[in-house]
Amino acid sequence: MSHLLFIAAPYPLPTLDLSHPVFMSALEAKIRGLIPPEFEIDPNDVIEIYEQEDDLDELQIYDSLEEDNLTYYIQAPHYYEINYRYTDRRAQQLIDYLNKHLKPNSVIYIGSIWLDEYKTPEHLCLTSTELNVSTLAYLNEQMPTLIELRI
Repeated sequence: MSHLLFIAAPYPLPTLDLSHPVFMSALEAKIRGLIPPEFEIDPNDVIEIYEQEDDLDELQIYDSLEEDNLTYYIQAPHYYEINYRYTDRRAQQLIDYLNKHLKPNSVIYIGSIWLDEYKTPEHLCLTSTELNVSTLAYLNEQMPTLIELRI
């Protein structure tokens, strides 16, 4: 089973990638010594390079989610996957993102589930001022959980 953090929204949200990958050709990466010479790869392939391993765990929000797994929990026109390794700093970045994009008189849902394990989630109703890093830490630990977020 896979753990999934997601956002369900009634309107489109911008994607976000704070991981800052650098894209380069495999040939360039080999020339720079980032790929071992004995490693066979098409020199025209484009690869992602991260300056530090920790950069892989930075906050990413993207809309490549298939809704089949989520309609059991919430019906919404737009679903976004949240990808990050929890730290208080990254949780605060997520809170800032949500507060920036939450519109008056609307509701955004933040959920944490195990894929293909359809259980009734714990449901929390919060305002944007009540959402904090402790709540997001709880969301990462307790599944399934669904937070209903309003201004």
